[in-house]
Amino acid sequence: MSAVIGIFLSAWAGYVSVRAIWDLSQFIVSLLVALIFSARQIVQDAMPLFTVLIAGLYLRRLLDSATLRREWLDFLQQWGLSRQLLSALGCSVAAVEVCECPVCAETLEDNPWSMVSLPCCNQSLCWACLRRHAESVIDDARPDMNCPLFCKVPVPDVLVHTAFRRYQWSWSGLDVLGQRTSRKQKAYERWSLSSGLASSCAARMEDVVHCPGSECNHMWLLPKRLRRSKASQEPGSRWDPRSWSVGRHMGFYVAPLNDGDDLRCVHCPSCQVDYCLLCSQTWEVSGQSHDGKSCLEFDSALPQSHKSKERHWAGAKACPGCQVRTLRSMGCNHMTCTQCGMHWCWVCGRPWQPWHYGCTANSQTAADCSLM
Repeated sequence: MSAVIGIFLSAWAGYVSVRAIWDLSQFIVSLLVALIFSARQIVQDAMPLFTVLIAGLYLRRLLDSATLRREWLDFLQQWGLSRQLLSALGCSVAAVEVCECPVCAETLEDNPWSMVSLPCCNQSLCWACLRRHAESVIDDARPDMNCPLFCKVPVPDVLVHTAFRRYQWSWSGLDVLGQRTSRKQKAYERWSLSSGLASSCAARMEDVVHCPGSECNHMWLLPKRLRRSKASQEPGSRWDPRSWSVGRHMGFYVAPLNDGDDLRCVHCPSCQVDYCLLCSQTWEVSGQSHDGKSCLEFDSALPQSHKSKERHWAGAKACPGCQVRTLRSMGCNHMTCTQCGMHWCWVCGRPWQPWHYGCTANSQTAADCSLM
């Protein structure tokens, strides 16, 4: 009898607990629904006040920024009615003329929103052509951003940033939140820093080495002589016994060491990854360590997806001298880096020699012209 009573009491307790959980869940759901409807009503009531607050903050920013005021004045000069209104308010308005861009040959109104007057040669071209010129210089990692009309004078920074802003608020490149424009401006700032370092370091016989990480912008400054001396110790072909594991164990190849540490290993403080200074490969990949091995031996032991010849960025290859991404659109294998001035082979990535004109993609598999 006591066993039956125990079973009954446990069943009753389970029912009570399930009932309590059900009631609690109903209460939580009803509370959430009430909060959602009340929040919606609060937002609707506060929307006019919120709009006035945003407009007031933007108006204050407009009054504090001369650049933003100039941008609005240029924008309003696109239409005749707004030009008349600006003229009546005493603002300087440019005379309306139709002109042709000397780069793209497109006919446009000669107003400040569509055309830019270059201070170096006093000629005008459209903002779109100036923006495309700046983007091509940044993408190609050229050392100088000179006037696109061949007067060999650097384009002022303010014009480059303004060209990006013009595209941000154009119909073809509308970017209300400014995310794409912010990325372009950051890329321009990185290019400015890199080109400035390259020109100053060239006089001091130093190399600017970029971190091989695709999302990292860290750079190192290294003496050219030190880096070239490390590279000269590496085997130049897979036929070289120094690139074999057996040759290393027989003493044909000895990695440059300092107190037991491999001098080719560099640590990036930005992305917290160790890389090889010469081949730009991660120091440890898939359980394999570069420590003590030549670059060719380490590369041959890696899986196919991690091999150096597979590690290109959208068809670009890294310069062996400074790791700047390089694209080749046409021409021979002879590449000249615009950043560090190194001459190298596009196919195998080695320092340039006349016989590299014969390098082909198939010659890599034959091991007579291999990536370092």
